[in-house]
Amino acid sequence: MLGIASGQTRVRGEGLVIELADSRAAQEGAPGTEDERVQDVDLQVLVNALWASGAEAIAIDGQRLGSTSAIRAAGQTILVNLAPVLSPYVVEVVGDPVDLQTELSRTAAANHLSVLRTTYDITVDVRAEDDLDLGGNPSRTVQFAEPLSVEAPAAPEGAETAPPGPGVPGSGQDGAVPSPDGEVS
Repeated sequence: MLGIASGQTRVRGEGLVIELADSRAAQEGAPGTEDERVQDVDLQVLVNALWASGAEAIAIDGQRLGSTSAIRAAGQTILVNLAPVLSPYVVEVVGDPVDLQTELSRTAAANHLSVLRTTYDITVDVRAEDDLDLGGNPSRTVQFAEPLSVEAPAAPEGAETAPPGPGVPGSGQDGAVPSPDGEVS
């Protein structure tokens, strides 16, 4: 299970393919079409909504996503796991296609995709697939944190140890007042 969540293990099954492509004008390099390009934030919004919708595994242009994945921009290039990806961006999602589409339609990402289509002429194509094969990303290594045991350092040989200081329980200096016979009350 950890291998699937981290993106290391190959996953195969039914799911969705969502393809986003820059507008035709942006693809042809027309001036003033920067807003008509798919941005890293568009992919981030979509991927986060897919995870929330029940996706078991996701890949963008063959780059498997996991808990440590990053989708970000470097200039006009979008990087997924530090690898450049190009339009059209193919997002493959393993999971029940009906449930994924239903849940995705209930998210803010559905409205976001609609705005990309209608306002910026970005192509958004969603289709169900019977057999998706998302390869693992073996270059990732998952490490586990383990608690360290903390032991008090041993006093050097021959060193005298100081008596407990103020506020230390049992020292008679923890705020309790000793009685005249030495007992703490």
